[in-house]
Amino acid sequence: MKTLLDSRPLLRRLRARLGFLAGLVAALFLTLDVRAVDRIGFGPDANVQSAAYGADGTLYFGGQFTKFGLQTGSAFQVDLGTGGIDRSFPPINGTVRAICPDGQGGWYIGGTFSSVGGVLRTNLAHIDSTGAVTAWQPRSPTDDRVEGITLSGNLVYFWGAISKVNGVTLRLVAAVGTDGELTSWRPLFAGGTVNTVAVSGTTVYVGGSFLTLSGSGASPRNFMAFGTDGTLLSWDPNPDGDVNVIQVVGSSIYFGGSFGSIGGQNRPNLAELGLDGVPKSWPTKRPGGRVKAISVDADNVYVAGDFTFLVGVGTRNKAAAISRTTGLPTSFDPFAANAGTLEVRSILATNNLVYLPGFFQSVSGVAQNHMAVVAPDGQLQSLAPDPNFGLWAVGIWGSKMVAGGDCRVCGGVARSGLAAIGPNGVLTSWAPTLTPVGAYQVFSIATSGSSVYFAGSFNSVNGTARTGLAAVDQGGTLTSWSPTLGYVPSNMAMKLYNNTIYLAGGFTQVNGVGRAALAAVDMSGSLLPWNPGCSGTPLAIEATNGVVYIAGNIDSVGGLTRNGLAAVDTDGNVTSWNPNPGSGTIRSIVPVGNTIYLGGSFTNIA
Repeated sequence: MKTLLDSRPLLRRLRARLGFLAGLVAALFLTLDVRAVDRIGFGPDANVQSAAYGADGTLYFGGQFTKFGLQTGSAFQVDLGTGGIDRSFPPINGTVRAICPDGQGGWYIGGTFSSVGGVLRTNLAHIDSTGAVTAWQPRSPTDDRVEGITLSGNLVYFWGAISKVNGVTLRLVAAVGTDGELTSWRPLFAGGTVNTVAVSGTTVYVGGSFLTLSGSGASPRNFMAFGTDGTLLSWDPNPDGDVNVIQVVGSSIYFGGSFGSIGGQNRPNLAELGLDGVPKSWPTKRPGGRVKAISVDADNVYVAGDFTFLVGVGTRNKAAAISRTTGLPTSFDPFAANAGTLEVRSILATNNLVYLPGFFQSVSGVAQNHMAVVAPDGQLQSLAPDPNFGLWAVGIWGSKMVAGGDCRVCGGVARSGLAAIGPNGVLTSWAPTLTPVGAYQVFSIATSGSSVYFAGSFNSVNGTARTGLAAVDQGGTLTSWSPTLGYVPSNMAMKLYNNTIYLAGGFTQVNGVGRAALAAVDMSGSLLPWNPGCSGTPLAIEATNGVVYIAGNIDSVGGLTRNGLAAVDTDGNVTSWNPNPGSGTIRSIVPVGNTIYLGGSFTNIA
């Protein structure tokens, strides 16, 4: 088998899980979140659900993945000189929604995450220029969400679904020092949402939707200005709709959102105000929909949002550039030819390039996943980190770019729910092609001789019809083994034992013969007489010493009441083994010697 890319870090983790008490760790703990790692390796973009060794030491595994790439987690750092991903940047377990340079080569990040580089951090973290997670740790509840971060001097302002910081009750927005200590700047909003914060001098501009301050008795507003001492200022241009972004550049304040008027004048969605709050005539042509992001360089104001045109101009699909001097749009329209799903989440113009993270798979007809780097004339640049899922934010400092979102891996090669790592720890070319029913998902995998058997949510393998069950050889060629199910079940487990493959899942027939969630087939795919029958949906099946153990959401087996667990002999007779677990679900069951290990969401065993 040809080998491709180095997966030795992943193999070490899988071997650790498979090696202790053999199948115990495999069945109880194998579902593997690829973002819960402390350094970047090469591996799948989604969870591994089952694995089995072949006779030559090759590890075959199945799961929910679609590709193998660099396991960056939900943010990654790119060297802008080489285009390479920096493996010293720590993987993040969760979603990154906000990125802010610290001015010294490091980064403040926010979102909904639980760890950074294996270090516990909830929704907020600081990464220094070496890639180390620092001691900066404002404590945020796990169900909070940080939507944005900005740095002013030695204060870090952040906003979103904020309820507490360091145990102190707050609402929507907060400021902490670079030492991690909460400051006295803490407007207590009683309602609404904060979408943006901008700081200029001693003024903090806060934009959002229907904001009210606790105890103020004032009507909801979409904008408020505070002193850096927390005092509410009277300055208020009174936008009549949501404010999503504010940028202060010199003597100009740029507003973007979904408002119709601001400062008492008609300025739909995009406006420039002076520091006195008076709207300027800029721009002369405006986006025909909500503006979500703004970035300003020396010549232009770049905007991104939900619009598809500029009023009086024509198509500008989700991104546009407007001259700061004339107020007229440039030809910048990088997504002009895009069709289908397109969402630009942020925009950053710097060093004569424009960075656009979002949710898309192409840029004007060129395949490009979720990050576009475009020149002011609209020409797509070669930088393409190729994250597997959408991005929310991007930051630039010096020669480094950090982008974050919901991604797990960057780059790599396609693998449709099945993959193999050779004994040398390197991903092989073994890659059977599945046609999924819904998302890619291989529930269970087993090996015997030169064949690899697997069960999952698919209806063809290598272009040939197979309904949830199939076998391929070590070269990836489909074999003739082809038990048929009436339909593809949402869950399927199997166990190869004594030349018999026992099946458990949400099926009602096998090879055209009725079988209630449990069945057995031989190595040719023929249905065997074993037919205990099961009420409910089994999730796991194992066998040892002539007994088949079944676990899941089951009520009875063979006509006998069994709550979540049952045992049946190889003749199909239900045994007296009946642990009767309490509330919850048994999802994994592993026999080791004379002991049965269980895993799941249960609370007790009666």
